Amino acid sequence: MIFNRRVPFFAGTIMALALLLSLFAPLPFVIIKPGPAQNVLGPNIQISHAQTFNHPGKLFSTSVLVSNPDSKMFGPELIFNWVVGDSVVLPRAALYPKAESSATAKSVGAKEMSASEESATIAALAELKRSNPEIAAGVSGADIKIALKETGGPSAGLVFALGLLAKLTPTDFIKGRSIAGTGTIDNFGAVGPIGGIDQKLIGARRAGAELFLAPVANCGDITRTPAGLKVVPVASLSQALSVLAMVDSSKYPTCQK
Repeated sequence: MIFNRRVPFFAGTIMALALLLSLFAPLPFVIIKPGPAQNVLGPNIQISHAQTFNHPGKLFSTSVLVSNPDSKMFGPELIFNWVVGDSVVLPRAALYPKAESSATAKSVGAKEMSASEESATIAALAELKRSNPEIAAGVSGADIKIALKETGGPSAGLVFALGLLAKLTPTDFIKGRSIAGTGTIDNFGAVGPIGGIDQKLIGARRAGAELFLAPVANCGDITRTPAGLKVVPVASLSQALSVLAMVDSSKYPTCQK
């Protein structure tokens, strides 16, 4: 009888110890958090040998903070970020190839951002050539320099292109507003989907944005929209410009249901 009473106690002790140890064992997960929003109408975009315009308002590029593949994630940290609610916890394999290191991930992100800057420049200058050929004739890609601190990946393409056009054209489509956005862009101005849309919306609202331009393909990925932020879906650079030029903002298309 004494032996039978001790067996479950012993087993329970082992289970409790195993559970305790599991909280301090590294787990194969990554955390995605809202990242900083940066105003591209400031010094992040520089244009030489051409007249530029300073329109009132802000145009934010949004980002996410993602734990790198070498980071060790532990149970308490994962639970805390899950409970807080503004972060996402995903299996590491969902974002990173098995053998990818932090250095490799950073290099890939830098290359993707460089390609995004190039495509944004090509798309913006093509749009400028259609809308204002005289200004376009005096600007080349070599005159443009884009730089965001501690940011990688291709998702700022749309905002880069809009920032370039805002600085190069006398037409004010910013209109003193605080606008944020995200989306990849190709050489022809098509806007593509990105990851971490919920976290980017949170980061945009924290920066004071009231209007957010999002890829049409990401509308279905949005699980919640911060109060006071209108999310407008766009499929191209020209569509984004048309939306921003609308006099009555209440007629904007929206991702909200």
